[in-house]
Amino acid sequence: KGSAYSKFRAVEAWQITKVFQKRIKKMMRRILFYVHFNKYNQLSEHVVFQLNEMKPIFEKIVLVSNSLLSQEDLARLPHDIFIQRENSGFDFAAWADGIETIGMTELAQYGSATFMNDTCFGPLYDMMPYY
Repeated sequence: KGSAYSKFRAVEAWQITKVFQKRIKKMMRRILFYVHFNKYNQLSEHVVFQLNEMKPIFEKIVLVSNSLLSQEDLARLPHDIFIQRENSGFDFAAWADGIETIGMTELAQYGSATFMNDTCFGPLYDMMPYY
């Protein structure tokens, strides 16, 4: 049956465990802000490859395109939120639009935010160990 102190310690340990579980769950949540641009309004195959390879790592992908994408091209890209915008302000403005769209309250629920654009190629290796 135990003493009142041991019962208190058991409850305290349970509460601490719950707090840590909540923090770990938040740390495991990842969001990707991905910016696309092509001056010919086309979709390159490396963008399709890259987003498909990165999708398993992220809970949410915010895709921002500074080019006009056809519905067929958009359907090939994994994303949860799509933003079509004018090509102004470079990548930083596009990422800012993505953050503004989801809001700081939702962003705060993620333990990791990654900002990428389509000028990089790959991944060449499994990215999961880096996250």
